[in-house]
Amino acid sequence: GVNPVAATGDEAIPSNYTSQSQATGGGPSFRLSLSGGSASGGFSQLPGGTYNIYANYGGDPTYAGSTSQPVQFKVSPENSTLQLSAATVNSNSTLTSVAGKTIPLGSLVTLNAEPIGASQAGNSAPITDATGTILFSDPYTGGGLATGFNSTALDSTGNAEANTSGFNAGTHSISASYSGDLSYNASNASPVLFTVSKATPTVTVSSSTNSIIAGSLQLGATVITGFLNGAPVGTGSFTFTDTTSNTVL
Repeated sequence: GVNPVAATGDEAIPSNYTSQSQATGGGPSFRLSLSGGSASGGFSQLPGGTYNIYANYGGDPTYAGSTSQPVQFKVSPENSTLQLSAATVNSNSTLTSVAGKTIPLGSLVTLNAEPIGASQAGNSAPITDATGTILFSDPYTGGGLATGFNSTALDSTGNAEANTSGFNAGTHSISASYSGDLSYNASNASPVLFTVSKATPTVTVSSSTNSIIAGSLQLGATVITGFLNGAPVGTGSFTFTDTTSNTVL
């Protein structure tokens, strides 16, 4: 409200949102038109945090502008639920979940993680305005080293996506953790389990020359998979055998 009530014009309702450590963007601010010296309005999308909110009257031809004393209040973050999915394109060119399935080595897997407020968990179209980062991880229970994905920032729709074709053959258990932000507490997703089958590659043998009388030549062997870049690279060893005498070279 503005005193005297004869004052006309608008008043802005800003806050100190941008001064908070995790603030993103310019923060909410809205303008109200005076009627009889007062105005009222509501705003439901303040991110979590402690606020000093105040009214700023710009004045009119008769009365000078003024600013109110701040009113402090706190918006507490709510618990979040992290939804995690893993999918690949099947033989029918359809994106399908890999959960509980076996996929070929070299398959491109898309990981998506989306945190939502606990209050939105039962909503078929939940609000997805979380910010922060998602860390995907894979302990790789099939043996070998664990695979870690760099922290992936949530995009403007509140979703984080990571794509990789580098899963080794074996059983994988993909998990995800959310960092939290001003409005939502950190959370973890239930893991997605799937298996990657071994591939049967094509092996070619080459020689540095077709014929020699004496001396030496260079033999080579190559594994051909036809996988996308980023797919697992084969390990192990080759054994060269002279099949005319069944002699291991």
